[in-house]
Amino acid sequence: MKHTVLFLSTLLLLISCGQFADHYFKNACIYEEREEYGLAIKELDKAIENDPKQLRFYMNRAWDYRSIGHRQKAIEDFRKVLQMDTNNVVALWGIGYIYYEQGQYSGAVNCFNRIDSIKGGGPLYMQYVPNSFIGDNGPDVNMDDVWAIRKLCLEKLSRAKQLQ
Repeated sequence: MKHTVLFLSTLLLLISCGQFADHYFKNACIYEEREEYGLAIKELDKAIENDPKQLRFYMNRAWDYRSIGHRQKAIEDFRKVLQMDTNNVVALWGIGYIYYEQGQYSGAVNCFNRIDSIKGGGPLYMQYVPNSFIGDNGPDVNMDDVWAIRKLCLEKLSRAKQLQ
C-alpha cells in the first residue's frame, strides 16, 4: 500500500509539472502580446524549470531577451534549442540575425549558409515577423529574408576587406 501511494504521488507530480509548465507558457504568451517581455521571461523561467525539454519555452524566451536588448542571453537560449534540435532553422535565424545586428557579419553569414543547406533553398511560403513569437508549431523562416540579409552581410564584409 505504501509503495502504491508513493507511486501515485510521484505520477501525479510528474503529470502536474507538465501542466504547470503549459500554464506558465500561456501566461508568457499573454505578456508577450502586451509587450511585457520581462514578465514573459519570468513565466518562461518557471516553465523551463518545470519542463526543461520544451524547445518552444527556450525559443520564446530567446526572442523576449532579444526584444529587451539582452542579445547574449537570447543567443544562449537559441544555442540550447540547437543542442536539442541541431537543424532548427528558426534558432539559426535568431542567432544569425542578432549577429547581423551586432555587426558580426561572418557569424551571421555562417548561420544563414547553414539555414540554406538545411532547407535546400526553400520553401518560401512562411514569413518570420520579428515581433511574433513561437507557438506550439512555430513559424518557418522565409528564405528570401535569409538570402537578402546574407547578401547585406557579404557586401559589408567585402567593403571592410577593400578598406584594409
